[in-house]
Formats: sequence, C-alpha cells, structure tokens
Amino acid sequence: FEKTVGNPVMAVQPIYKTEGRILLARALYETDLFGTVDKVGVIYTADDAGNSIKAGIDVEALSLGKTANVVSAVGSGDFSAAVLAMKTAAVDVVIMAMNQAYFPTALGAMATGELDVPVLTSYVSANPYYIANANVGGNRQVYANAWVDVDFTATTGEYADYVAAINGLARLTDTEKATLRFDSFAIAGYIAFKVFEEGLRRVDDAKLALTWENYINAMEEEVIDFPLGGEVDFTSGKRWGVDTLSLLKYNKTTSLLEKAKEVESLEQIKGV
Repeated sequence: FEKTVGNPVMAVQPIYKTEGRILLARALYETDLFGTVDKVGVIYTADDAGNSIKAGIDVEALSLGKTANVVSAVGSGDFSAAVLAMKTAAVDVVIMAMNQAYFPTALGAMATGELDVPVLTSYVSANPYYIANANVGGNRQVYANAWVDVDFTATTGEYADYVAAINGLARLTDTEKATLRFDSFAIAGYIAFKVFEEGLRRVDDAKLALTWENYINAMEEEVIDFPLGGEVDFTSGKRWGVDTLSLLKYNKTTSLLEKAKEVESLEQIKGV
C-alpha cells in the first residue's frame, strides 16, 4: 500500500513493487558492475511475488523511457523456455522476479542453457542457501538486493547487540546460536521487533493508553531508524517498507554474499 493512513499492516521489509524499481535502476545505472546495458531481461513467475516485482520494473522502465529495452518472459516448470527467450533477445543482464522458492531452479536453468550474463534478484534470495555453485555455473555473477546493512565481522555496535540477544536465548543450542548469528531471516525478525518496540516506546513516552489507534498514530509520527540497516517511513500512511537497499554479490570461492554497493535510495542509484 503506497498511502493508507491508519493501516495496521506496517511492512518493515521493502514491498516487491519498490524492489522491482530498484532492481531495474541497478541494472541500468551501475555501469561499473554491468557495463553499458542495452537489453534487460526479466524472468518472472506468475504469482504475487513475480507479478509485483515485474510491476515495479514496468513502472520504472516507463518513467525512464526504457520500456523498449526490457524483455520479459514468464517462467514455469524448469524455466528453459524463459531462458531461451532471453538468449534470443540477446539480453545483457537478467532480473529474476520471483521469490526464493523458484530462484534456484531458474538460476540452474540459466546454467544449463548457457546464458552467461549477470543476474539480479530479490532480497528474499539474499542467502547462500539459495545460491549454490552448481546452479550459478560458468562465470555468471549473481547479485541480490539487501535491506539489512551489516558487517558480520563486527564485534561492537548494533551487530554485537543482535549477537548478544541471540546468545541470551537459553532454549537454543550453541550450534543454533552460531547459525542464527549469520541468518538473514533471524536478523529480519530482530529488526521487525525493534521497529514494533519503537511504537510502544513512543506511546509510553506520550503517557497515552496503549490502544491500536494510539500505537498507529505514534508509528506515523516520524521516520523510524532501525538497527543493522537504514530507516522505515510510515508517516502520512506510507506502507511501502524500506526503500533504501544495498546490493550483495555471491562469491563462488567462499560461497558467501559480499557487499557490492552501499545502501542507496532509488534517486541515489540514478544520480538525481
């Protein structure tokens, strides 16, 4: 929802439509990563995730006057037909508009079809679990959005606070704690609670009764800064979640994701 005052659904993570706009801007404007891109391929799934990301891509393409430079193909099954359509169109880069359930299969289809161009995809697949070397294949570079900006080697600051919170959970084994320290979904849950907690603090500071109306009004008062990332804006009924994202790159040698671009807004990516 782009603007719905009083809406109790408050997305922290970016909505897919916003992400689609940013993915296309990255493909077209990050010339140091992708060179001069003439044709952008979009392989999407015919579900809420794929259609929403594609809708954002279409909106941004129209605003940039680049509609003719975007080639789309719906993917299903083994995605081989969509990959063939991308090869026929001679695309320079492919955006995978889909969620993590389909991404490994689509990526593997590119390897099998020898479509050796860079891939960009959603933050929901920004986890090495979904990007295996066998599926990457060839010299293909794989990039994923990220709304969490964290240095996993840090021992102080916001990340250290997160690790301390994980270590404080007595019900977890040491192995589980070690895994969750680097788990993007666990970090997302931690951030979501911190944003929720900010609304509680604001209501308490204002000495108001804790009602849904007072809570929502408090969340809509001003932008909320969150740990391990940027900010989320619910003011005036905004419900599009985070709209500043970083870009990660998969390293085939380490099987880890590394930061390729800092957290930036759509305007910053386009240099406007």
